[in-house]
Amino acid sequence: MKIQCKRLALVTSIAMAMSGCGSDSNTSEGVEVITNYPPVITSTALLTAMANEEYSYTVTATDEDSVDTLTMSAQTLPSWLNFDIATGVLSGTPTVENVGSHQVTIVVSDDTVETMQTFTLVVAAPANTLPVITSVGVTSATVGTAYSYTLVATDADNDALTMSASTLPDWLMFDPSSGVLSGTPAMEDEGSVEITLTVEDGSDAVTQTFSIAVTSAPRVPQLVVYEDAANSLWPAWDCCGGTTPAIVTDADAAFGSVTQFTIVGDTVVGFNARDAVDGVAFDTPNGTILEFDLKVNTMPSAGDTNWMLKLEGAGVAFEVNLNTSAEGLAPVLDTWMHYTFDLSDSGLSEVDLIMMFPAWGTGDGAIFSVDNVEFYNDAATTPEPEPEPEPEPQPAPSSALTIFSDVVDTNWSQWSDGDATAELVTDADVAYGATVEFGTAGQTVAGFSNREDLGGTGVTFDASSFASTGTLEFDLKMTAEPATTVWKLKVEGTGAVEVDLPQTPVLDVWTHYSFNLSTLGDLSAINNIMVFPNWADNAGAVYRIDNLKLLTTGNVSSNSGGSAIIDVATGIDFEGDESQQASWIAFENGDPSPALEFVSNPDPVGNTSATVAKLNLMASGSMWGGAIVDSVTPFALSASNAVVKIWVYKDRISPVGVKFENATQGSHGVRTATNTLINQWEELTIDFTADIGLPENGAITAIAVFPDNFPETESRESDATVYFDNITFGN
Repeated sequence: MKIQCKRLALVTSIAMAMSGCGSDSNTSEGVEVITNYPPVITSTALLTAMANEEYSYTVTATDEDSVDTLTMSAQTLPSWLNFDIATGVLSGTPTVENVGSHQVTIVVSDDTVETMQTFTLVVAAPANTLPVITSVGVTSATVGTAYSYTLVATDADNDALTMSASTLPDWLMFDPSSGVLSGTPAMEDEGSVEITLTVEDGSDAVTQTFSIAVTSAPRVPQLVVYEDAANSLWPAWDCCGGTTPAIVTDADAAFGSVTQFTIVGDTVVGFNARDAVDGVAFDTPNGTILEFDLKVNTMPSAGDTNWMLKLEGAGVAFEVNLNTSAEGLAPVLDTWMHYTFDLSDSGLSEVDLIMMFPAWGTGDGAIFSVDNVEFYNDAATTPEPEPEPEPEPQPAPSSALTIFSDVVDTNWSQWSDGDATAELVTDADVAYGATVEFGTAGQTVAGFSNREDLGGTGVTFDASSFASTGTLEFDLKMTAEPATTVWKLKVEGTGAVEVDLPQTPVLDVWTHYSFNLSTLGDLSAINNIMVFPNWADNAGAVYRIDNLKLLTTGNVSSNSGGSAIIDVATGIDFEGDESQQASWIAFENGDPSPALEFVSNPDPVGNTSATVAKLNLMASGSMWGGAIVDSVTPFALSASNAVVKIWVYKDRISPVGVKFENATQGSHGVRTATNTLINQWEELTIDFTADIGLPENGAITAIAVFPDNFPETESRESDATVYFDNITFGN
């Protein structure tokens, strides 16, 4: 930094005394020098700035000549800096494009002398903000069941993020584009595996490390004789002691209600299907396993004895010591012991009596408890699941009327108004062949008509009988673009309905369009069908139409998705293709309601999901238009899941609603939150805490989303597209 005085003025006043006439003496006065002092800049410049952060430096100066007035100016400044000559404040906010060195010169003047402060201002690059991983790893997996976890991360700098996974077990794969970690473990994959996922922003990286515990699928018993509650087909039984076995609550909460036996005299006890009304013996094919838990509360009065298991059925008896079980242990006082017996070599074909007891004649005074008496057959072949029924072949859509396909129907003609054109041409694509080419001249329309004044026969067409199931379809190729990107379909007859094409035509590319007839008004006397760019600004468009047909079938379904099951513990995302989604049904959104779609994320800023849900909201739809999923694992509303978060991307500000339903469609209504951003992702929070404990919320099986739940006093003025994603249920 350099401070320089540019100019110094010296003002000198000399007074001379002249000698008087006739005198030889003289008198002279001294020279008085008056000095102007230069201004002094007393502030020290701030020599560094940070990109994207405001820079501010206040210049201060003094002047020994108190009468001088100082003025300030900037002689050299970079474009991003401003200097306020009144306050002396030098300020501005550099961008990353301004990173580097910049010369700055400030001038302070007292109107006579200038003092300059020159310095080099260095703009440093902003510190990189690390990505933040917002998703929580799914830490459990089950053998034979598909596992899936979606890695989600955000970056405050809006840097492009890349994802990767370190070494993975063979059963897992990671998709870096979607962040989905997925796979299905096999029996040999049981155990724990550590996973490390990495997110990088080009400068720095963060990792997420967690372990996945792979366990076998829960075993399903073939028969539960007793578990927490009595089985009327297998009542507890005392042979000869005269006691009634009791169900008591064990001190160990892991067991809860258990059956307690008391031995009085010479007797055996157990569970007896023979004495049950409608009792039936249990078949025990090869591979049958009996398991149960037993705890001795009081040992027999005679002291230690052998403890026995005896099974009977179809005239065959099987009796062994408990210590011959797979565990090889005898009962221990006040200790729950688990016992497993393989009955493959027992000689039993069926069992109708199960006995556990101290050896006959030695058990008097014993008290013991039994729980979880169950038969398994792990060796038996698991029945193959019923095959999915083959979908019935759908007939090809039936054409009720082909207006144009290589030739024009005899009752119809192609036409155009004003200076527009309509003529037959042959397309280079042999799949299309003869087509009708239209050219617009600005504020013109064109299409096909059966009206006599437009070249037709005057015979109208009635499509009302299949309006609820049919479609209007055609192929279009644009060969010259107009200024507008909005294209229209207009159908006239008894009335007229005009709708936008859902997709803007692409230059020199054939595009197929399909419209549900139910959205096109009264179709009882169709006489004119027009396809054209927006009337106001369509000059210069050239386009071709082929395969214009009215079909009796093909109406778009309001259903979409696959067969996935929703678990609120993991929430709802839409990663993967349609077959990987849960089944959604759209409703109250026109006739028919367009199905919920699963599409690429329109904007990864804020929400980095690859795939999100999209709903085309119709202007004719109600405030209750939305979509519902009813393949939800039943859950009770509680403090752990009553706060719903949902990401939305909308082109309007309006409430977003969520509703819970039970299996009979019972509900306590919709709760909402309103978005504050337009055409940006935003996470909304909807709190159902006040609904906890209400009767309809004890077993919720369906979740509905209302993405544009506008007030009843308003209406939807035009069609709209909304997106939503990443619905979570927490606290």
